Amino acid sequence: MKRHIYTIALLLTVASAAHAQTSIKETREKVADVLLFRENLLLTKQESDGQFIYLERPGSKEAQKEPNLNTGHINAVVGGSPAVGELYVYQKSSRRDEKISIYQYVNGAFEKKEERALPRMRNNSYNLGLYLTEDKSSLYISAELGKSYGHDDIYLSKWENGKWTKPKNMGKKINTQEAEFAPFIMGDSLFFSRKKDADAYVYGVALNPSGIVLGEPAKLSGSINRENGFNAYYRRSNEQATWLTVANSVNPAEAVYTAYTLGEGSRKAELVQEEPLPLQPVKKDSIVPVPAKASQEKVTAADLVLHYSFNEVFAVDTELKKLNKLLARQANGAAINIKSYSDATGSQEARQRVSFKRGAYVKWYIDKYFPGKSFLINTESVVIEEKGSEQRRTEIIIAK
Repeated sequence: MKRHIYTIALLLTVASAAHAQTSIKETREKVADVLLFRENLLLTKQESDGQFIYLERPGSKEAQKEPNLNTGHINAVVGGSPAVGELYVYQKSSRRDEKISIYQYVNGAFEKKEERALPRMRNNSYNLGLYLTEDKSSLYISAELGKSYGHDDIYLSKWENGKWTKPKNMGKKINTQEAEFAPFIMGDSLFFSRKKDADAYVYGVALNPSGIVLGEPAKLSGSINRENGFNAYYRRSNEQATWLTVANSVNPAEAVYTAYTLGEGSRKAELVQEEPLPLQPVKKDSIVPVPAKASQEKVTAADLVLHYSFNEVFAVDTELKKLNKLLARQANGAAINIKSYSDATGSQEARQRVSFKRGAYVKWYIDKYFPGKSFLINTESVVIEEKGSEQRRTEIIIAK
């Protein structure tokens, strides 16, 4: 049985625009991964003689095997930085010849610029999953390395002094008796898929700056996780998301692999959790700030004011508890205005960014933990030309 690679890259933002699920590729070929890299669609396919990366350019009806990316008999995309045109590819030619190659996309072609060996490890699973972060400093691995909690677990290795540290199991909050695979990191959040029998679903969980898991993983809902199916390889940027769904079939030869994207029109993916509990901070570095506008409307007293330390954009647990109590009292469909502020410390761009992030995070928190309330939410961001802790705040105003 040949080893194949589980990979996933998910860039999750708090963008409030709605999206619609659209099928962009449907095939009976065994697809192991799907990725939109700039204007191109990259498909990783499992074949009788190995696993290979195919590239489908805009306007083309068929994907073509990309020769520069397929120097091994097992090949898989394990990360990248589309903004700077980098793609990270795992390549295996033999048991002793495994590496991650760094490619630069130049004039429509991929050119190799660097290679890195894998960490020393003994994998007891037929499966191997890798995700290399954009800064190339952290390698997330799905495998069965020594002691595990069941089947494949997720491990972390760090690039230090020119080599990888020993992979460390990320613990029982993530790893269960089921198979966890397809890791992806965005900011301080880990996303992965969990497989049981023939089904697999995408989950997310927050990490602290040291990589310690905060809370329990939550299953993504919305258009992403199709019930009674295999859902994985989900990636997201500010404007676009892709993932792969395989509907369960009695006959594996009849299974249909469908690659999806999110476009205009459908609900965005959300994390599902039963109770509205305070969420630990999750960085949203991909949020793009918008210029703050001075409000000309009549001043309305806030129902709640959330306070922040200097340069802090996430409300602490004590503040979120107050927010929970306020929201729990409100009627379904209530109109809520979120007005976030930053003071005059720092550059104009930094102040605008902090102000915007404070309000965006609160909206994201409400959408996540109070989805059944169907609140109508409006956000504003303001930069105040005064310094001081009282100016670093977010006001919650309930329409009367």
